[in-house]
Amino acid sequence: MTWDEVHDSRAGFRACLEALSRPGTAVAEVPRPRLRDDPATDAAAGVLLSLLDSGLALACSGGPALDALGSTLRELTGAAAADVGEADFVLAGPGRDPALATRARRGSALAPDRGATLVVAPCPDERCAVELRGPGLAGAVTVDVPLGRTEVAALRLANARPPAGVDVLATTSGGALVGLPRSVLGG
Repeated sequence: MTWDEVHDSRAGFRACLEALSRPGTAVAEVPRPRLRDDPATDAAAGVLLSLLDSGLALACSGGPALDALGSTLRELTGAAAADVGEADFVLAGPGRDPALATRARRGSALAPDRGATLVVAPCPDERCAVELRGPGLAGAVTVDVPLGRTEVAALRLANARPPAGVDVLATTSGGALVGLPRSVLGG
């Protein structure tokens, strides 16, 4: 693994902030820890190394290889293991449940910050045009996001009761990051 806990974590955190403040726009690549050969999955690991700590919980969806990566990330960060419905962050990769967002923790009107963040490493061919509107956007915009249609529909359902919902940080096959805050992908 090649990861500078100070510099790479700071660069990864800044990339997450930029991605969420510019919804639907692919932003600069996240530093990659070289835990996986696949750039999208390795970038997702970089996101989680930048955000996780011992006070948070991580769940995984996408098969045994992703579960193994989740175990490594929990070991490196001190994060706890959790089921999808209880996790602060959910690492989702190829083979994940497309309705995963509907099972993730959404917070409430009084505590929207308790909603989970899905960190998605999609398959290279996963793309879908989606209309976004809300904070950070000048009106309604249609963008291609690295998610499938069923997954976008599940996100809309999970985010149908603002301000509660689920945020998404999705990596691309090139390792860039796309943010979809709950405020722009509601029902």
